[in-house]
Amino acid sequence: MIRAAASQAEQAQLLRSYYRPGNLLILPNVWDAASARAVEKAGFAAIATGSAGIAAVLGYADHEAAPVGEMFDMAKRIARVTTLPVTVDAEAGDGLEPAELVERLKSFGAAGCNL
Repeated sequence: MIRAAASQAEQAQLLRSYYRPGNLLILPNVWDAASARAVEKAGFAAIATGSAGIAAVLGYADHEAAPVGEMFDMAKRIARVTTLPVTVDAEAGDGLEPAELVERLKSFGAAGCNL
């Protein structure tokens, strides 16, 4: 499955709309494309990536032990296979300047991030 035609900006706005008083937002953490598909099929409104899970799948320890390119490649795969907004666990920013981090995340369709 390829991501729906919703733009990154539309996905970000949709994710932002879920954050409101009285609304419980559950963001299941996924680690690969298959887990993202399962979360979407289960009916959740949005997806979060988890750095620990992605690092483990890639064979690394958590806390920025995995190469940033590999982490972002997996996040890109996750965003590509779902129509849901995806927020990416960017750990401590992966050594990137804030503007560069935001642009990299936006370039593959991330709707948000947590640091």
